[in-house]
Amino acid sequence: MTGEHHAQNSSTGRLSGMLPAALVLLISLGITFAGWRYELKRTDEASYVRFFEATKSVENDIIATMRAYAQFLRGGVGLFHAAEDVTRDDWRRYAADLALGETYPGIQGISFNAVLHNDAERSAFQAQVRSSDRPDFTMRPPTDFPLSVPIVYIEPMTARNAPAIGFDIYSEDRRRAAIDRAIFTGQINMTAKIMLIQENDQDVQAGVLLMLPIFDSGDVPATPDARISEAKGMIVSIFRLGNLMQHVMERHTRDFADEIAIVLSDGPASADDNVLFASHTNLKDAAQNAQHTYADQFDMFGQVWTLTAASTASYEARIRQSSPAIVLGLGIIVSLLLTALAWAQGLRTQASEAAAHKAKQNERHVALLLHEVNHRAKNMLSVINAIARQTALNDPATFTASFAKRIKSLAASHDLLVANAWKGIMLDELVTSQLAHFKQLLDDRITMQGPSVKLHATAAQNIGMALHELSTNAAKYGALSQETGKISVAWDVTQDADDVAQFTLSWTETDGPAVTPPVRKGFGTVVLGAMVRSNLKAEVAMDYAAQGIVWRMSCPLSACAEPDPKL
Repeated sequence: MTGEHHAQNSSTGRLSGMLPAALVLLISLGITFAGWRYELKRTDEASYVRFFEATKSVENDIIATMRAYAQFLRGGVGLFHAAEDVTRDDWRRYAADLALGETYPGIQGISFNAVLHNDAERSAFQAQVRSSDRPDFTMRPPTDFPLSVPIVYIEPMTARNAPAIGFDIYSEDRRRAAIDRAIFTGQINMTAKIMLIQENDQDVQAGVLLMLPIFDSGDVPATPDARISEAKGMIVSIFRLGNLMQHVMERHTRDFADEIAIVLSDGPASADDNVLFASHTNLKDAAQNAQHTYADQFDMFGQVWTLTAASTASYEARIRQSSPAIVLGLGIIVSLLLTALAWAQGLRTQASEAAAHKAKQNERHVALLLHEVNHRAKNMLSVINAIARQTALNDPATFTASFAKRIKSLAASHDLLVANAWKGIMLDELVTSQLAHFKQLLDDRITMQGPSVKLHATAAQNIGMALHELSTNAAKYGALSQETGKISVAWDVTQDADDVAQFTLSWTETDGPAVTPPVRKGFGTVVLGAMVRSNLKAEVAMDYAAQGIVWRMSCPLSACAEPDPKL
C-alpha cells in the first residue's frame, strides 16, 4: 500500500512539474510567433514600398518625358510664324539645333506636315514642292477626305524616315482622329497606338504621334470653323515606343525597375492589342505569382495610358530580408532554453514540496516563477528582436559579425546577472566585463573611476550594450584605433536641488584620430541614444569633439540602481 501511494505521488509530482515548463514553452513560443509575424509583415510592407516607389518613378518619368518632348512642337510652330517661308534647309537646321538624339533620346523624328483643304490646294502644293527641291514628291494614298496632311519635311533624314515623305497622315483613322482634335482644340494632341509608316520587317514597334497645328493668324482662332479654315500645317513628333521606353528604363535600373515586369498600354490594360511596350513577355503569368502588383491610368494629350507592373522572382529575391527567420530561430532557441530552466526549477520545486506545511509557499513560488520567467522571456525576446531587426536594416552586409558581437555583449551582462541571482550587478564589474577584450589596456590607456553602484537588470543590459557599442566604435575609428588614444570611464552619484540622488556616467576619448560626425545613424546610435533614454528615463548626450568622442548619460539613481532590500 505504501509503494502504491509513493508511485501515485511520484506520478502526480511529475505531472505538476511539467505544467510550469509547458506554460513557459507556450508563452515563449507565442511571443516568438507574434514577433515572427510582425517581422514578416514589416518586411513585406518595406518590399511593397520599394516596389511602389520604383514603379511610380517609371510612370512619373514617362509623363515628364512626353511633356518635355512636346515642348519643342511649340518651337516648330514658332519657326513657321517667324519666317514667311520655311525651307527644307531651315527645317534641317532647326532639328539639328534641337540635337534630338542627345537632348530627346528615344524620339524617331520630327516632321512638318502641310494642311490642305481641297483638291485645288493639293494639286498646287504638290506642284510647288516638285518645282522647288523635291521633283519626286508625291502625296499618297489618294483620298476623298476634305483635308490632306502630307509629310513635307522630316528629320533626321534616315533610311527609316525617308520613305515617309509624302504620306498623308489624315488618310488613316487614328491619325485623323488626333488631327481633328488638335485643330478643334488648337492644342497638342496624341494619336492612339499606330503602326508607323517607317516600320519595316526589322524590330517592329508600336508608335504614336504628337502634333500641334499651325494657324495662318498665329493665334488660335476663336471658332472651330475658323480653326479648320486657317490651319496651314502640323508640327509632328514621331515616337517608336520601344526605343523611347528603353531610354526611360535605363534611368531606373538603380531603383529595381530592371527587375519589375512593366507593360504600358493605350487604353485599358486588359486588351493585348493596346500594348505599347512590355519589358517582359509574360506579364500575365508573372502577375499571377507576383508578391506585388500595380496598375494606374493617366492622361497623355487626349489619350488614356495604363501602366501595369508586377514584381519578379529576381526582385523579390534581391530585397528579401533574413530577419523574420532569425527572429523565429532565435525565439525558438530561447523558448527551449527557458523551458529547460523552468523544467529544472520545477524539479527542484517538487523536491521542496515533501513537507506538507510548505505546500502553500511552494504554490506561490511556482506562480512567482512563471511570472518572472514570462517577464524575462518577453524582455529577452524584445531585445534580441530589436538587435536583429536594426542590425539587418542598418548593416546588412556585415550582419552576421555585428549581430554575433552584440549578442555576445548581451550574454556578458546576462552572465553577471545570473552569477548574482538577478539581484543586480556592480557597475565596475559590468565595465570590466564589457571591456574584457581590452583587458591589457585597463589601468593604462583605459581608466575607470567612480563610487560603488549596483545596477538593476534592465540598467545593466542597456548600459552594457552602450559600452559595447562605444568600445567597438573606439576600436574601429576612435581612440583605440591608434596606440596613443586613451579612454576614461567615469561615474558619480550627486544630489540635485531637490535632494534627489542623480547618477551620471561618461565615456571620454582623447589623443585619438580626428573625429567627424557619422553620415548615417546605425544601430549603435539607437543604443547610445533612444534605447538608453527610453529604458532608463535618462538624458543622453553625444559630443563629436575634434579631440575625441564624449558620451554622457544622467538619470535619477532610482531609475538604474538595484533597490536596497533593507528599505
